[in-house]
Amino acid sequence: MNSLSNQVTELRTKLALEHSDLEFARSNHLASLQRRTAELMMTSNRLVQTTLLLDHARVETHIAQSEAITHAAALATAVAQRDEWERQASVVPAMRSEVADLRERLQHAQFIRASIEEALGQARTAKADLERKLEDPSFLRVQARHAEDAAEVRRRVAANERVRVTDSHARLSLQPDGTVSLSPRLETDSPSGL
Repeated sequence: MNSLSNQVTELRTKLALEHSDLEFARSNHLASLQRRTAELMMTSNRLVQTTLLLDHARVETHIAQSEAITHAAALATAVAQRDEWERQASVVPAMRSEVADLRERLQHAQFIRASIEEALGQARTAKADLERKLEDPSFLRVQARHAEDAAEVRRRVAANERVRVTDSHARLSLQPDGTVSLSPRLETDSPSGL
C-alpha cells in the first residue's frame, strides 16, 4: 500500500511538474506574442503617421498647383517643394512592404499561438484523464497489481528462479547495455521455463 501511495505521489508530482512546464512555455509564448504584437502596432503607427504626412503633402501640392496659376513667381518654389514631397512619398512602397512582412509575421505568431492553445487543451485533457484515473479505485488496483507483479519478477530473477515466458503478459525489453531482460509487468504463475 505504501508503494502504491508512493506511486500516486510520484504521478501527482510528475503531473504538477508537467503542468508547471506547460504553464511556463505558455507564458513564454504569450510574452513573445505580445512583444511581436507591440512591434506590429509600432510599425502600424509609423505607417499611419507616414500616410498622414503623405496626405498632407498631397493636399499642399494641390494648393501649390492652384496658386501657381495666379502666382507665377512662386512657381519655382512650389515645384521644388513638390519634388521633395514626392521623394518622401517614395518611402511609402517600402513601408507597405514592411507592413506586409509584419502582417505575415503576425499571422505566423497567431498560428503559433493557436498551436500552443491546442497543445494546452490536449495537456489539460491528458491532465483531467490522469486525475480521473488517479481517483478511480479500479485503476489504482490495476497499478498495484502491476507493481506486485514487477516485485515478484524481480524477486524470482534475484533468486534465479525460473520464470514462465510463454505467459501472455510476458514482455522482454532491450537494455542499454545490449542485454535482454524480462519486463516488470510479467506475471509468473508457475516455474515452467525461462
